[in-house]
Amino acid sequence: MGHHIQNLMGITQRVARADQQDPALTNGLSVRVELQADCLAGVWAHSIYERNLLEPSDLDEALAAAAAAGDDFLQQLGAGQVEPEKWSHGSSAQRQHWLATGFDSGRPADCNTFAGSI
Repeated sequence: MGHHIQNLMGITQRVARADQQDPALTNGLSVRVELQADCLAGVWAHSIYERNLLEPSDLDEALAAAAAAGDDFLQQLGAGQVEPEKWSHGSSAQRQHWLATGFDSGRPADCNTFAGSI
């Protein structure tokens, strides 16, 4: 859901241009894209919750999934060491933070993980 919204908003295209202009930024921008997608998914979940279609435990499950999909968690699990310079999606804490930010506010405008980057 989050990536679809990014595509509609032109964010995907702006990030691709920024990657082409300065490939050294690619990894950092990738993390910001993924964190923003997590936040936008939180905004969507907020709208579903407001319509009484989401149980509070569903958010807990989503936050647990975000933690389990964090680059730090996955690297530690796989290689036994954490290398932030190789991240593509962000840490467990970052992913949980941005999902919760979107859910708590319900506003896409609060999902600016780029703040001056592109």
